[in-house]
Amino acid sequence: MPLPQITETMWQIVSAKDKEAVAITVRNTALRLSSDAILRIAFVSSKKQVTHPENAYWHPLGIAQGDSGLALLFGQMNLCMPKDGWDRHAHVALKRASENLFYCQEFGLHAGIFGFAYTTLYLSNDGTRYKKLLTSLDQALVAKMARQCDQFLPEANYFSVDVWDVISGLSGMARYLIERKDNPDLRSVLAQVLKCLVHLSEDRNGVPRWFTPPELSPGESMKEMYPNGSLNCGMAHGIPGPLAALSLAKIHGVCVDGQEAAIRKIADWLLSHRLDDKYGMNWPSAIAVKNLGTSTAPKYVETTEGLHTTHTGWCYGPSGVAVALWHAGVALNDQNYKDKAIAIMRSVLARPISERKLFNPGLCHGFAGQLQIALRFYNYTGLEEFADEARALVKLLLEKYYKPDTLLGFQSYEAEGKAIDQPGLLDGAPGVILALLSACTDVEPKWDQIFMLS
Repeated sequence: MPLPQITETMWQIVSAKDKEAVAITVRNTALRLSSDAILRIAFVSSKKQVTHPENAYWHPLGIAQGDSGLALLFGQMNLCMPKDGWDRHAHVALKRASENLFYCQEFGLHAGIFGFAYTTLYLSNDGTRYKKLLTSLDQALVAKMARQCDQFLPEANYFSVDVWDVISGLSGMARYLIERKDNPDLRSVLAQVLKCLVHLSEDRNGVPRWFTPPELSPGESMKEMYPNGSLNCGMAHGIPGPLAALSLAKIHGVCVDGQEAAIRKIADWLLSHRLDDKYGMNWPSAIAVKNLGTSTAPKYVETTEGLHTTHTGWCYGPSGVAVALWHAGVALNDQNYKDKAIAIMRSVLARPISERKLFNPGLCHGFAGQLQIALRFYNYTGLEEFADEARALVKLLLEKYYKPDTLLGFQSYEAEGKAIDQPGLLDGAPGVILALLSACTDVEPKWDQIFMLS
């Protein structure tokens, strides 16, 4: 069935009556996040609330849990509500983040200098502001990326996922570089990054080079679950991230040798490594492997034996895979990939809320992420079912998760149900209201580029 003809972006999916209620919630939450006093309380209280205190961190330069994320939120608020003074709050948060630039050793999109550069660009009014800062950042990034890409020489071994994923690695870095493709130096760096991601798709010892051996697995739980290593299927830390980066670069006119073949190979791999259930297409967090060789001469074979499907969030599960496959379909002009992406999302919509294994309102692995993806698919396809899903998720966020008597209005939750006053964009209140803002205004939420949604 042909898709509806889309003539313009379609973002405001709530009624005029509900729009004001959503906007009030967004404003009230954003005002709390703009208060230094409330933020200080949130930093202290979140450390006491979490089970693992190391998870309650604040990296000022970062988007995920830092001042760059707040600056990005306030910048989007200014685009949607330009008369309310949000630009001043965005500038203050960006300045606070910049004060930590000299000390930052991380370069990723969500927790490092690439994220700060992205936020600076987002707030720059198409490059008319922060010119000197952007120039300095670009010079630093060019020098850094030459060393980063050297890791991908053909004879190199496997990598930990943070070298190439969306959160910390090359895939997320590529998304910023795509926005800077008109700068010759950065376009050259982007081409090098794309070559690395193409190389990542090649095979070695029977599996792709993005295989993670057990000694490089992130955390003890992954090592226990995947004792012989794994092939990560999540958008945040797995192969959908490189697939989205390669596809988005091609959509924006930047191509290198082998890029189209790599896109097709990764897309086909994902489609052939599903764990379908009664609702439709689904995936585990990662695919396991068996080592049929020796420690000095490994020979790996992929297996889904003993695996279970994961939740339906952005970071892991079918929603993120659907986004990557949609981009692949657009990049290659392949209707099959687009149809598969729509079918995957329909399998998500078919699942009752109680069976989506989500317990958070946030962007990363919660209902705000589901809302933003539903809104994007409505704009990708024009299919009203995705607008209906978005409206249902707006209602869920407001009725179940908005608690105006709490510190920030929205709280994050641990698996055990423990509530946390989380001021970070990735998991906390800022991300929730960004998604709600997308649903109640006509301004395109280009900020979701950091999640590879556009």
